[in-house]
Amino acid sequence: MRRLTITALTVVATALLLTSCGASEAEKQQDCLTAIRARAEGDKAKPKACEAISDDDYNTLIIGEVISNTDLSDLLTPTPSTP
Repeated sequence: MRRLTITALTVVATALLLTSCGASEAEKQQDCLTAIRARAEGDKAKPKACEAISDDDYNTLIIGEVISNTDLSDLLTPTPSTP
């Protein structure tokens, strides 16, 4: 359930990012995201498809991918304190 929540939040954040910049910018960001997902594991070089977007947008896409591929549920869900 926690992983589903994290994934849903990532999808919503990415959708907001992609829709807030206009159609052509959204297409560039989608192309970049596809290129990021297609990279070999461990490859940290910025794909050529990502050169058309700003560094801030690129970093946002990278952070979204890290969150969606990492179980951060312990950090995002508060644990009840015991008295």
